[in-house]
Amino acid sequence: MLAVAACEEPSLEEQPGEVVFEGDFVEFRVTDDAPEYCAGVPEYLDRYTGALYEELRVEPGEGLVSYSLVDPEDVRPEDDLFIAYASERGIVSGAPVLEHELVHAVHRQGYGRQFLLTEGLAELFGGDALLSDRTSTDGSAEELVEHVEEERGIRSYAYGDAGRFVAYLDHRFGRDVLLRLLESTSRGDVSVEQFSSKVEDVIGAPWDDIARGYDDSEVCEQHAYWNASPACAAAEPLTLCEGVENVRHVVALDCAAPDVLGERKDEFTEGEGREVWTYRTVTFEQAGGYAISIGGQWGEESVGYIELKSCRGGCGSFLQRFEVSRYAGFTYDFDIDEPGEYLLKVARPLDAPSVIEFFISGACG
Repeated sequence: MLAVAACEEPSLEEQPGEVVFEGDFVEFRVTDDAPEYCAGVPEYLDRYTGALYEELRVEPGEGLVSYSLVDPEDVRPEDDLFIAYASERGIVSGAPVLEHELVHAVHRQGYGRQFLLTEGLAELFGGDALLSDRTSTDGSAEELVEHVEEERGIRSYAYGDAGRFVAYLDHRFGRDVLLRLLESTSRGDVSVEQFSSKVEDVIGAPWDDIARGYDDSEVCEQHAYWNASPACAAAEPLTLCEGVENVRHVVALDCAAPDVLGERKDEFTEGEGREVWTYRTVTFEQAGGYAISIGGQWGEESVGYIELKSCRGGCGSFLQRFEVSRYAGFTYDFDIDEPGEYLLKVARPLDAPSVIEFFISGACG
């Protein structure tokens, strides 16, 4: 995660790396000493960026967003907490997939805007990487704004709460109001008085009521409130039924496959392993009870997992994590309260078997 107030740096004279991919929205560059990346990464970044333009109500500018994958030690050598930064020239990243910086690159109007809102927006749409600083607390809205005032910016350990605050505004007042609020602010709006005044002017409600609503709202982590709509737009749909029969899916998590992403550190479990993963979308037409049956795999202690969350984001959108068993298959029951589109993530550690088999029952017949 990033360690100081913003992930923006002055533009380099030249964006590093050789161009290895050009899509509709992104060019992907790689330096000679960059970390390894899976074959699906460039296309995923391109599709994700295209979806971000729609989500953030932004018209694509001239030229492509440039995403340079470099040696992590070259991002900011004097501070090893830095993973990436975005500038008006493009993104320099030590990680193959870091959607947080794509948000900054797409929402260029955010440059120069209030720190809490710009970093919060980047967390709301910033992917599900389980980074060590992406934590949420039960701190109040007032304390969060006071942090920005004291720091004259925002520290990375407050990013999780900033994202949850922006997710709350997005859910309660809507996307257009949220973006209008962000565009009405400046970097100088760091005091509680300045920020609360802007919020009241744009939203048309007392700051105390807005802050109280946030303070009383559910506390959840970034991977839960993350708005997965861009990832859902980038993923292939999963078919649940053929007639009245459940469709069995065999997912080959081979890094050379065109839909597999990674590598990256898996901090959800032991914190030291690396994982690869892929996304699918699943549409549940009806609320009710379902089950996912996962085939067993022989391997090490951790052999993978499947996660399911609503594409819409917000606390409560993360449904469940299903472990892939070491020795035997298991069936997990789960409930869908709201019909709609969901994001399904299939992941494995690098040293685990590459094939995961499953089917979802309850939708056929």
